Parts: sequence; C-alpha cells; structure tokens
Amino acid sequence: MIIINAKIDSHDNKKITQLIQGYLYSFLPKKEHEGYIHEETKKNFKKTNFDYKLVKHNLTIRFSSIDPELEKAVAMGVIKNGVKIADSVGQDVIIETPSTNTSSSHVIVSGHVICSYSGLLKGKKLYLEPQNPQHLSIMKTNALQRFETFMGKKYEGPFEVTLLKQSENPRLHFYGDNREPAKSWYAKWDIKASPELINIILGGGVGSGCMNYGAGFLELEKEK
Repeated sequence: MIIINAKIDSHDNKKITQLIQGYLYSFLPKKEHEGYIHEETKKNFKKTNFDYKLVKHNLTIRFSSIDPELEKAVAMGVIKNGVKIADSVGQDVIIETPSTNTSSSHVIVSGHVICSYSGLLKGKKLYLEPQNPQHLSIMKTNALQRFETFMGKKYEGPFEVTLLKQSENPRLHFYGDNREPAKSWYAKWDIKASPELINIILGGGVGSGCMNYGAGFLELEKEK
C-alpha cells in the first residue's frame, strides 16, 4: 500500500474523488485504465484501488494494488511529479509504504463496501446496508469474481465472511457531476479464506466503486 499525505487547497468534495482518480491513473499503464473482464459475467475489474480523506487542507490518499509493480509506479510518480490535484499543488508531501499483505487465513478487516441492486425505476440504484444478507452475498460473489479474473481459475478453498459491526449512518460517495451519490456504511468483518483470496481483496478492493468512488478499500485490523 502507498499512503500519500500532502497539504492542498480545498476542493469541491463532489469533484475531488474524480480528480484524485485521474491523478493516480496518470502514473498507471493504459491497461489499468481499461481494466480486466470477467469471462462469464463480462464485468470489468481493476487491479488497483484507493480511498482518501480531506480534512481542511490536509489530504491523505491510500492506494493499493494486487500487483506490487503498480504500487511502485504510483510511488515513483509522486516522488518525481509531486501531488497535483487539478490546479492545486501539494505541499509538505510525505509518502509511506506499509505492507498490507497477509499470510493468514483468518483476518479481521474494516472499511466501506458499496453493494447495490437496480430498482424498478430506470437508472435508480438501491444501496444495501452491510447487515442486509444480500449485501454479504453480493460482496462475496464480487470477491470471487475478482479472484477468477486475476488468477484465471475458480476459487476452491474456504470462504467465510461474518459481519461484526456496522455504523448507523452511511457515507455518501460523489463522483463528478453525478446527482445521486453512492452510499456505504462503515463495517467490520471476520474473514476466513486462503491468503491468496484475502490479499486480492486487500489489494484490489471489493464491491462497487473501487477506483472511482474511492470505496471498497478494506483495512487489515487483525490476523488470527
């Protein structure tokens, strides 16, 4: 994982997610912009993910990938070019590179995972709380499809996910000029699976909105 800290001029919160996405993509190969197609569902998945926090002028970006070379590419890009978000040039830039991979098959993770389904009205999405059983089902299916896309094989190991806690209020995720924000709730999960699958989840994220809404980024809290 790459953690980028910088001081920037404040931006419209509805725009900054898209601006950060564009900044990160500027350091990545074209293939990573295009993504990778799941053979059966034709869904598009990325090897990368990010989230961010902006408090007044203090910006923190976390970027991760299932491919360490892509993390290196972003780190080198920041070192060479600095932090540039639209017309704002970051000051006091600090880069950290903590390891997020695990060799454990039993972990506790936390974060925001967007899971939704289409409503009866055209273009209307309904966002699920983690405590909804359908959220857990979608989350697990999404993780397995990512594994199949990147590993080129079916996952055959154990995969148990248990919800431990959930926040009461959702986070709203804006992207560009979208009128309807995506919604997610902070939650914590207990996961039992192969380290290979867990590391794909940690590196590439899970659920919808990875690499555009800045969602699906799970933090490794504990290895059991």
